[in-house]
Amino acid sequence: MKNVRIKLREDCSGIWFDFCLYEGRKWLADFQGCWVIKKAAIRNAKAMAKRIGIPYDSEIIKQKGC
Repeated sequence: MKNVRIKLREDCSGIWFDFCLYEGRKWLADFQGCWVIKKAAIRNAKAMAKRIGIPYDSEIIKQKGC
């Protein structure tokens, strides 16, 4: 698990955002919380990454299959 990052995830409607723990493109875990405002989701994702000591990746993952 050397490529672990926090990435923002956008739901298929394009309205809701949350952030998750990823290894490359492989999903590992969710964090609680869901935001309508993208800026707030990014701010909280960066804060969580800093808190647990892993990098934040600015790539936004789009969910599929909704």
